[in-house]
Amino acid sequence: MNYMKWCLLAVAVLGLGSCAGASKKPAEPAKPAVVPAERKGTVGELAAVSGANPILVQGYSLVTGLKGAGGAVLPQSLREEMVKELSRHGIREPQRVLADPDNAVVEVAGLIPPGAAKGERFDLAVAPARGTDTISLEGGFLLQTDLGSAEDRSGGAYVGSFMGDGKGPVFVSPFLLPSDKPTPAPSGGRRPITRAESAGNVASGAAAEVGPGPKSDPRLGRVLGGGRNSAARSLTLQLIDPSSRAADQIIRQINARFPDAAVGRLDPSVITLRIPRSYAHDKVRFVNVVGSIFLADNPAQREEHLRELARQLRRPAERDSAAYGLEAFGKACVPLLEPLQQDPDPAVRFYAARTLTCVGATDTAATLEQFIRDDSSPFQEQAVQALGELAAGGKNQLLAAFDARNPNVRIAAYLTLARVSPSLLPSVKIEDRMELAVVPSRSEPFVFVARQLKPRIVLFGNVEIKPPLMIDTPRYLVTASEGSLKATLISKALGGRHPIETNLSVADIVATMAGPPNSTAESPEPKGLDLAYSDLVGFLDRAHNEGAMNAPIVLEPVQFVGPGTAAKPSGKPAGPESDIVIPEK
Repeated sequence: MNYMKWCLLAVAVLGLGSCAGASKKPAEPAKPAVVPAERKGTVGELAAVSGANPILVQGYSLVTGLKGAGGAVLPQSLREEMVKELSRHGIREPQRVLADPDNAVVEVAGLIPPGAAKGERFDLAVAPARGTDTISLEGGFLLQTDLGSAEDRSGGAYVGSFMGDGKGPVFVSPFLLPSDKPTPAPSGGRRPITRAESAGNVASGAAAEVGPGPKSDPRLGRVLGGGRNSAARSLTLQLIDPSSRAADQIIRQINARFPDAAVGRLDPSVITLRIPRSYAHDKVRFVNVVGSIFLADNPAQREEHLRELARQLRRPAERDSAAYGLEAFGKACVPLLEPLQQDPDPAVRFYAARTLTCVGATDTAATLEQFIRDDSSPFQEQAVQALGELAAGGKNQLLAAFDARNPNVRIAAYLTLARVSPSLLPSVKIEDRMELAVVPSRSEPFVFVARQLKPRIVLFGNVEIKPPLMIDTPRYLVTASEGSLKATLISKALGGRHPIETNLSVADIVATMAGPPNSTAESPEPKGLDLAYSDLVGFLDRAHNEGAMNAPIVLEPVQFVGPGTAAKPSGKPAGPESDIVIPEK
């Protein structure tokens, strides 16, 4: 498969933006014809970020455990390459393995994020290799896969520098929306690449019922967090007009704000950026702040620039760039912004509080809490995310966000707490399967299904099955008769023997479906069905579509935002559709 076809596969299955520039060789920055007013006198006027595009990596590998849905048909040239590859990984009798219909040769693609740390995880797209006859990847497991850049592979052979590897269970989405495409970046450079809006989405403050949609293609899947980056991927600043003097000035000012974050090279046109730990979860913001660092050393000029940025917070079109500029000054902006937390304009209050939080001020929780408790505020979700920047405090306010009407706000609160204080969350990690959590909430219940990096199902409120229900698949059977207080779960892999009973709580049913059998010769009755994440999501989808679940499903929007851009919350989480589409062959 050539480079552009790999781009199509990665875009289609990973839900990312255009692969233009996604190779390992970043394009040289061009000198802008006109420098925007907000960039005058800043790092962004003299330099542009390089390495800000994701790196497309690919490989051929084997998916196992397909129970006859794999394929034995394989083009001869690819068969020869796969024999070598399997032998190199220590697999005996590779010809027999390739002929087994329980296995499938697949193409694997992933995008290493810009500025990725060594060992950082990323999603993988998986599809049957061209010319094969695989009919489904459901229930499969991707074996260890070496990943190289698109330019460094020939056929199935790995011939270039090793850039990462991957393996893990294949998630085949039960949802499909062919119009679900990435959103291009507007001219301002700010864009989330998210799924298209549709009538089936769950609106803020409401729980819209969504009927069954078209079935997804079982040949296309993703391995959530299955890729692993082999080496740190540096972000660099490329000077537009290179000079040692300009480079030294930029390095000095960046390091004054972020110690040891900028490193010079012998080549004065290039400066390497090291992302501080406090920004590791938000590299986008770090790059934007670096670009907004003011270079002048004159105290009077710096003071006037600070005051002008504070004034810009009152102008809607300039607030975002002004906030980055104020954050670039660090704690020097605190005296100007603290009084603005009592400003009559809620937008000014919010931007002031968020910026103060980002520069390390600790007395902003009360201001942000006002936005969190206001279900009509357009800043409610962003206030939740800002609380995650507080070094201490803010956790009680985040817990309060679980009662918000807007599902996006509750999801943001959960994901923020999962990052900063996971011990506060009542989650259950099911070994090698997923994470399951039940979050108390006084608002309408819903089910959050993750589709990036980590298999995770979060139940907000009391989510239950409403009998009658019968879901019969090739791998399991779940039934609950009219008037019953119990659900019966059966694993087809065990031949229909040993049914397991649970109560009607969706949390208990999902935990049992995902849990290991833990059966012994003395106690042969299984404790769990040992099912894959795809099966669990498929069960939730079927139960919802049949009207047998008292809550809608909200999907994690699949998105990718690179440095130099910023995600703006939409206020509307996704309904049960999919980012997975069939790439053109």
